[in-house]
Amino acid sequence: MTRASILRLAPLGALLFLPFAPPSTSQPVGPPWISLEMPANPLDPATRGAAFLVHAYHHGSPAGLPVTGTADGLVDGERQSVDLEFRETSRPGVYAVDQQWPAKGHWIVTVSVAGTADASVIVELGANGGVDDDRYFGSAMKALSLRSVRVVQGAPSARRINNALRAMASAAGE
Repeated sequence: MTRASILRLAPLGALLFLPFAPPSTSQPVGPPWISLEMPANPLDPATRGAAFLVHAYHHGSPAGLPVTGTADGLVDGERQSVDLEFRETSRPGVYAVDQQWPAKGHWIVTVSVAGTADASVIVELGANGGVDDDRYFGSAMKALSLRSVRVVQGAPSARRINNALRAMASAAGE
């Protein structure tokens, strides 16, 4: 090998010895995101019959983060609270929630996803527990009617939930 060919190959050999940083194995830092999907797909056995689906994300990617929730309501002037149960689905970071509150009264559903900072969604349901009968291609199904949906940082306070329930009852003339 001539000296000229060695000099031409030297840059390639130098590349082999450049230090490379190992890929990061730590979890990225940042807040989670939460969204709801309604109605749930009645053709998917994992979501059939669900009132809604919860999607948990971390930096835009579906993530199996801890999800919790409650349904708080006023039924015949009495305050009620129901801890929600979540079913895992066939998709990562997606949970199904069946209707677990009565189809009577005024209800607010709050769902939170935990991460480096909590994210919550507050859903004010329509009249009669937000449950309506509907039809889809001739088949009867339950549909969830909503008054409002808000995503907030952290868990909403009990005071905020109580004030919203009183406002809903007042608007209905109760």
